[in-house]
Amino acid sequence: MKQNIKRILTLLIILSVLCTGSAPIYAMNVSGQSDKESDYVLIYHDIETGIDTKITAAEAKFRFGLDIDKQMRTISTKPQKPTIELTEKHLTEEEIQEVEKANINGINYFNKMISLDPPLTQNSEILSRTNSIQRSSGETRTVVTDLHKYPYYCNAKLYSGDRWIGSGFAIGKNLLATARHCLQNSDGWASSVKAYFGFDNNVNTYIYKAENPVGYIVCPAETMTETLEDWAFVVWDKDIINYTGCYGLTGAGYNGMPVKTIGYPQDLNGGNKMYESSGTITNCRDYDFDCDLRVYYGQSGSAVYEEGVDGAYAIAIVTHSSFPVNGTNNALARRIDSSLIGWFFDNGYFD
Repeated sequence: MKQNIKRILTLLIILSVLCTGSAPIYAMNVSGQSDKESDYVLIYHDIETGIDTKITAAEAKFRFGLDIDKQMRTISTKPQKPTIELTEKHLTEEEIQEVEKANINGINYFNKMISLDPPLTQNSEILSRTNSIQRSSGETRTVVTDLHKYPYYCNAKLYSGDRWIGSGFAIGKNLLATARHCLQNSDGWASSVKAYFGFDNNVNTYIYKAENPVGYIVCPAETMTETLEDWAFVVWDKDIINYTGCYGLTGAGYNGMPVKTIGYPQDLNGGNKMYESSGTITNCRDYDFDCDLRVYYGQSGSAVYEEGVDGAYAIAIVTHSSFPVNGTNNALARRIDSSLIGWFFDNGYFD
């Protein structure tokens, strides 16, 4: 037992150094818990070792900038704009080839999931199908033309290995939020992730590229068995917020609330451009909600957000949509506000 405790303490210190560049400033007691708010609230999956470690509210605050109030069941952060001047970058020739291959692999993967006949394997087919969808069901999405504006540059197109896996958005100093199913499948966890923030794949430009994540923050479940577990935070090996800015997090959410989402839907322009959709929450529940936002494959992991006076506040992560089935505007989003912490309480993850 003592050896196990020592291993846990050592691992926590190593993880803290990796994620923050400095040693932890809080004391640990003999059980391996923090002296401050000693309840475990999240799971940290270390990519290199494959080890899952429980982390406390105090650790979440120090290492990841997440304010978790276990009494009020809230999680919150503030929006932030970059402190470093934005510069448009271009993919190298090698990166262009890698991205092109990954986009094709991603589209083929999506095709297998939805079993389209004929499959959408080329941009011409995708655009043809897209035009048909627009005429028949009232397209509500609009292309983002200025990726240098907030909060567009906070959003990223995600790749893992040789495949496009979805969308994501910055939420903290070294964090990106996305859907868990983008990172974990029957083969296990993604061993690598690249995030191109402010990406325009038509001209191969981007604002910032984040890669080499060290871990994932997830709910306390080994595998995703339901939509309530379908969220994840990617932890980068350095702070990226000065380059990307970030969304804030808020506890808002009610029926009829105006919301927006931003991401890279596969059925528009082959996923090469960023699109925005506006709508409202139609059925708000404790841990997730339905909304009439229009989303498609490739947009899993997008933020559902509201516009505040000081910036954009994300209230949920897009996980599913009935749009591929019936052509309607109906998205399911997993809440990342107080309801996420409430879910931990209700499922016995607090002492």
